[in-house]
Amino acid sequence: MSKTLADIDSLKEMKMKNSKALLVEYLASIRDPEGAASLFADDGVFELPFLASLGVAPRYAGRGEITELLRQLLKLYPDFAFAPDETRILIETPEKTFAEYVAHARAAATGRTAHHLFTGYLVAEAGEIKLLRETFNLLTMAQAQLPNGVADIGPPGDDVHSF
Repeated sequence: MSKTLADIDSLKEMKMKNSKALLVEYLASIRDPEGAASLFADDGVFELPFLASLGVAPRYAGRGEITELLRQLLKLYPDFAFAPDETRILIETPEKTFAEYVAHARAAATGRTAHHLFTGYLVAEAGEIKLLRETFNLLTMAQAQLPNGVADIGPPGDDVHSF
């Protein structure tokens, strides 16, 4: 019995990873920047919106930029890894997943261990990550990375932004 193009396309779709599978694979591959970035579509985007409040780019588009972002993460936290047993999928559809996940990592700059709680919203398209938007507590990062913690940031001005 020969298969039609529609049958072949249907089989391909069944084999495509859904949003939850992509998120789980991304979390497991975080120590391999190229491998983690390969899960994104060519035009996939990784957003960390609250980094803008520190003057850091909040949006990374394409596998190259995402790879570089993850390399920088591993420079800041050489032992960075997500704890699989501390991942909670809160909302899941084939195309979208929202989850909380935890990383425990030692900051290269200070030797302090940061216990980061992340939230992530992942949008999948054609078996690849189209968008991953993550948030985490920037205060924890500052306390771990800066010698004097948030005291090194200095007092705020008249306007304080989280975006």
